[in-house]
Order: sequence, then C-alpha cells, then structure tokens
Amino acid sequence: MSSSIKYSCFFVFILFVCGFLSSNAQTIYWITFIDTSDWQLGDDNMNAKRALENRFIAKVNAALEWKGYNSKIYSFIGNDVTASMCGNVVNNISCGEKDIVVFYYIGHGGRPQTTGNLTTSPWPEMEFVGNSKKYMSLDVVHQRLKKKKPRLTLTIGMCCNIAKPSHKRADGLSSQSRYSKIVSKNFAKRIQKWFASYAGDIQVAAASADELAYGGFKCVEGEMDYFTGTLCMLMDNYASSVKNEDITWPRFLKDLTYWTHYHVKQEQNEEQTPYYRINVVPIR
Repeated sequence: MSSSIKYSCFFVFILFVCGFLSSNAQTIYWITFIDTSDWQLGDDNMNAKRALENRFIAKVNAALEWKGYNSKIYSFIGNDVTASMCGNVVNNISCGEKDIVVFYYIGHGGRPQTTGNLTTSPWPEMEFVGNSKKYMSLDVVHQRLKKKKPRLTLTIGMCCNIAKPSHKRADGLSSQSRYSKIVSKNFAKRIQKWFASYAGDIQVAAASADELAYGGFKCVEGEMDYFTGTLCMLMDNYASSVKNEDITWPRFLKDLTYWTHYHVKQEQNEEQTPYYRINVVPIR
C-alpha cells in the first residue's frame, strides 16, 4: 500500500472518530482545498488562504463559539489538493442536523466543451493537482454534502468557469477558539444571527458560466483572487460598520457579487460576476 493511500485511509478514520465524538454538539465544519503548488497561482492562493482563515473563518468560529458551537477545520494545500482526497473527505465527514458545513475551493477550474445545442450545468468543475489532472464538479460536492443533512450547507468554488478542451503538505484537522480577540461581542451577535439562524443550502461560483476568475486583488496579505479578497473586505466592512445592520445571506451574496464585479471591472476592465443559488429560510 502506497504512503498516499495509507494517509488517505488514516485521515478518513480520523474524520469518522471526530464526527462520532462531536455528534452530540453543534459544530461548524470548514473544508478547504487550496492549490498552493501551482506555478502561476501558488503564492497568490497562499495569500488568499491566510486572508480567508484569519479574516473570515476565525471570526465566524469565534462568534459561534459564544453560542456553543465547536469548530473543525479540514484544510488541504499543495500536493494534497487531489480529487481522491476531496472525495474521501466529502464522503466520510459526519455531521448532525444542527451543524453547519462550509466547503471552499481555490484553484484552477473550467467547464466541459459542448457541441450543438447541448446545455451544461452553470457550475464549474474544479481542477485538482496530482500525477494526472482530474476534475470534480462543484455541484457534485454540494449535493454530496447536502445529503449529510446538516442544517446549513455552503459550497464555494473560486475558479474559472470557461470551457476547456479536456478535461507542500496537508494542514489536516485543527480547531480554533479565539473569542473576543477576534470579534467584538456586538459583531459576534451579528455573525451568530447570520450563520446560526438559517437552514438550507447555498452554492456559489466565483465566476458565471464562460467567465474567468481574476487575480490581482491587493490585500495586506499580498495579491490574491478578487473573489476571496472581496469576501474578506466585506467581512472587515461589516465589522466596522456603525449602522449595526443585520447581515443576511441574501444581503451578503448580493454585496459579494456586486463588489467582486465592480473591482474586476475597475481594475482589470474585465467581466467577472459571481453566480449563486440560495435556498435558505430563517429559523424562528
């Protein structure tokens, strides 16, 4: 048995044990696959990883912990961003009916070429690294996670969505618990209402069908893709807002779509409009 297969089996076992131990507690699961080994995008994607973890994931985790949630992060970078690893994690994660699951991919992607009047899914296919490139549909991942029946499922694919002619290490499992060092009590309450007061599922592609996902957004972490950079910028803006307005999923997705398109248009003179499908209801 190869070392990579042994690692995958061991990781699946860890997922099973962690899922069993946390089955009686509310948990938010983060599954991130970020291609940091690509010769073109690796450095930018590592910057995006740091921004995503420090300015979005950590804040949400800290806020939800006040509400009694555990947080589990399954984070993969470099050569472990493979279709087989993604399939293992998605298929074997165990969650309860009150849990939240968030999947976030950053890397290359595309869509199958078609002929005639054939229509295809609006969702891109993620391009995974490895000995041979393999593709996995963002929609397939979303549907598999939905079948786990968590209270809220959020699936995000930060990759290009244009037709193609063909089709370092893993961070592993970690937890975060930072409380008020990350978010104020006021902002925490707004995040809690945002994440913990909805049921359903949300699916987001960084670019609409036949569009590229652009890089070049400048942040304190360095350059990264416009979609992730805009997402983190919105989080900062929400935190500093004096209006104290509620953050809702419709509002967040509308803001994310508008401002990603705005920045790409203003700075690159190109078109990139995130595409999303939202199917959530407030919990009374």
